[in-house]
Order: sequence, then C-alpha cells, then structure tokens
Amino acid sequence: MAASEYTTLTPVLSGKESDSGSLDCFICECCNVQYAPAKAPPPGDCPVCADERQFVKPGGQAWTTLSKLSGSHRNSFLRMEPHIMAIGTEPKSGIGQWRCW
Repeated sequence: MAASEYTTLTPVLSGKESDSGSLDCFICECCNVQYAPAKAPPPGDCPVCADERQFVKPGGQAWTTLSKLSGSHRNSFLRMEPHIMAIGTEPKSGIGQWRCW
C-alpha cells in the first residue's frame, strides 16, 4: 500500500489534546511517529516507513500506544551546554531521536 493512500492518517503534534474519549493514538515502533486517535492500528505500513529509503525492522510493521510506552519508558532531559537542553526517551524508542533547544 502506497503512502499516498493514507489520506486520513494524520500525524499528531505534541501538546495537542484529543477529545476522542477512549481512542488510542497509535505510534509506529520503527520511526516513532504518532498518528490521530483510532480504534485500531492503521492497516498496512506507516506512511513514513512505506518510503523505500526507510528502514523497517525484519519483523515488519508494528504499532504501540503512548499508554503502553509510558509503563516502560520515560522522557529524559540532558543539559548539553549551559544554554542547550536535550529531551529524549529512555530506553530508546523508535530511532532514538533527541531534540535540542
């Protein structure tokens, strides 16, 4: 299935609250992109990981939720320089990206 077929699969920006009730926001376990609330994981591949240049784990596409990750992962803050902070998830989730500001 091509990434262009995911017209209703919209990434969720951090900080936005959902009024979806008990729906889960599914997160791709490979690239860690979180998608809009849904009752079930999206069918097929994550649009980001569907790109032929993207690495997908040998076991194939897998999905998780923030509630599942919160039981075993935490956000960490690290001072890189006097005026530069980084935030990341430990243990590593997805590709292990960190954000600096």
